[in-house]
Amino acid sequence: MIYLITDYGERDYFVCAIKTVIINFCRVLNVDLPLIFDITHNICSYEPIPAILNIKSMLDLIPHRSIIVCVVDPEVGSSVLPCLSKHVYKKKEIFFIGRNNGILGAFANSKHSFTYQISIKKIERDIKRGGLFYKSGIKNISNTFHGRDVFAPIASILYCDLVKGSSNIQRFISKKIKPSYLKIPDPLVSENQICGRVVYSDKFGNLVTNIPSSILSLKIRRIDIEINGSVFTIDRVYKNYLEGQNRDLIVIANSFGYLEISRFKQSAEDFIKNFGSIKNVKICISLS
Repeated sequence: MIYLITDYGERDYFVCAIKTVIINFCRVLNVDLPLIFDITHNICSYEPIPAILNIKSMLDLIPHRSIIVCVVDPEVGSSVLPCLSKHVYKKKEIFFIGRNNGILGAFANSKHSFTYQISIKKIERDIKRGGLFYKSGIKNISNTFHGRDVFAPIASILYCDLVKGSSNIQRFISKKIKPSYLKIPDPLVSENQICGRVVYSDKFGNLVTNIPSSILSLKIRRIDIEINGSVFTIDRVYKNYLEGQNRDLIVIANSFGYLEISRFKQSAEDFIKNFGSIKNVKICISLS
């Protein structure tokens, strides 16, 4: 299975191009077409933390020997290396293809097997020789669309190797490199207080914080949400959205594994923007 996560959105042809390239390569390689799943293509442009959050939320669900293609790639065409990485997460082999820009942080707690640089020079050599890339429709490497010209082909070749037990991928990788890990920032913890910030806004305008839901094991006295001098005090962590139907804001433990700031049937993000940027939100939990 191949999983895709990008910041491409749905306005342009980019996602369709990636999927078409995967199909083209698999046909040339004479392998059954893979199942292709979209984690999301609406990651905020150039922001790796939301990508890490969404990947982490999928790790328990995706099966053994899955491939994740992650293209949140402001460094396309730069010296930040394209890479292929293998990890073992809870006994499952998971392969990551993308830029070595820190999004591997989703796998920071897994057993790391290897990370190889994807060789653009080897790919270009293959194209000049009329090889696999050329036959599959990649006639040159764009400086701005490595998702189509590099990452999607490598995912297809790796998928074929996993299915057939072949080793075509060796032709397009080079040296081992050190993976870069970027993690979701930890909240600030003191004796009687935990303070965090917003790291992600989902489709509903719920504001995901960096405070893990495991905080629920502690005795919470109150929760203060502060933005530019305005303070909203929450009496507890709510069990569901309906419980907060008469409140301006509530705090709830979400499916990402973190606390989020929410509103019942409304956008917490839109509400808070009346007071300032969500980047300035500070959430502090006072403990008994």
